[in-house]
Amino acid sequence: MSSNNVVRPFKIAVSDAKLQNLKSKLSCTTFPDELDFTDDWKYGVPLKEVKRLTAYWQHGYDWRENEARLNQETSQYMIDIDVDGFGDVGIHFVHHRSEKAAAIPLLFVHGCKCPLGHPLPLVSQSPQTAPRLTSDGQGPEAFGRL
Repeated sequence: MSSNNVVRPFKIAVSDAKLQNLKSKLSCTTFPDELDFTDDWKYGVPLKEVKRLTAYWQHGYDWRENEARLNQETSQYMIDIDVDGFGDVGIHFVHHRSEKAAAIPLLFVHGCKCPLGHPLPLVSQSPQTAPRLTSDGQGPEAFGRL
């Protein structure tokens, strides 16, 4: 297969049906009994923590608020890259140009264990806390505020 290597704008847009399906699945969850000796993380995630997270995703997390925030605060794109043996693989990325001319370009690629929101604090840091990532290592901060 060959990739078209065209960068396409992207916005997060999860359908209401998919969100309702998720909430339905969470409400139908059957939890196992907790073993007497597993109230710590030695044998995996404690049942009370799994129940807490399930309740949070079902009733507490505001998907639309976070979706809107990520779409507003980031310029997101997709590109298909040809990977031998796998064909075209869609790569999602955020492009944020620094206000600083000497800033070193950084590439953050997120995956299933690193959601898109994790690198956002780096991009939106204040001048007092932003990393010094310039070509000489001495210059002004690499990132401005979003």
